[in-house]
Amino acid sequence: MLAYLGIPMTEIDGVRQHIFWCNDSFFHAARIVQTAENPANFYEYDIQSNTYIVWPWGYDWFLGTSLYLLKIIKPDLNIQAMLVNMPPFIGFLNVFLFIGLLRQLKLNPLFLMMSLIIFCASPLTQLLHLVGRIDHHMFELSFVFATLWSGAAWFENMNSKRNAVIHALVLACSHLINYSLFILQLPTLVMMFVLWVQGKKVDSVKWFYIPLLATLLIILLPSSYFREFWFDYRFFSWFHLYIAICVSCIVIY
Repeated sequence: MLAYLGIPMTEIDGVRQHIFWCNDSFFHAARIVQTAENPANFYEYDIQSNTYIVWPWGYDWFLGTSLYLLKIIKPDLNIQAMLVNMPPFIGFLNVFLFIGLLRQLKLNPLFLMMSLIIFCASPLTQLLHLVGRIDHHMFELSFVFATLWSGAAWFENMNSKRNAVIHALVLACSHLINYSLFILQLPTLVMMFVLWVQGKKVDSVKWFYIPLLATLLIILLPSSYFREFWFDYRFFSWFHLYIAICVSCIVIY
């Protein structure tokens, strides 16, 4: 609830309302609202500013399409109100993921509670989940926690095919939020290197790299940059598939 304090408000038709906050929120809102009106309106090239949009299609498209479906059920749905008030609720999701990670690491209950309080009270946590800030960074945090949680679960039981698949799906889907999240594959490579040094064999490895490549390829197909054969880390392109292939080859070895 701290996220509701100190938020810029404006008066519209005599009613004080929350508004979008920070520059990127307005860019996201423009694409989300247009998609919510009609999913066919989704775009990756901004004609008005004559620029290519660097953010992957996933975040804006899923939010916009979800709101579009909700409007079918509830035609008088206030899209702006839904978006503006969404971040604090994503904060609860991130708290859940953080607790899951700490429990997976088998942290002492006292340290777990202290870590949770520090996380919730952190200025960064409050800023990411501020009312009106619909930037994608709050979901980046979600995928950081989900990656560490699923990775820790897999490396605790390296023979678990289910944990290997879950970890691969999390890593692949993180690309939907930001082009830079390919870096989340690095901890997996580090752990694989440690196991290689120890001479341990990972029997479930194929249940990791096959879902990783297959899922990433599926979510790359809607990207116009991928279909036009771009190779640039700043855009959701062949670069990201190349990195995943390299990671898979290293893991297999």
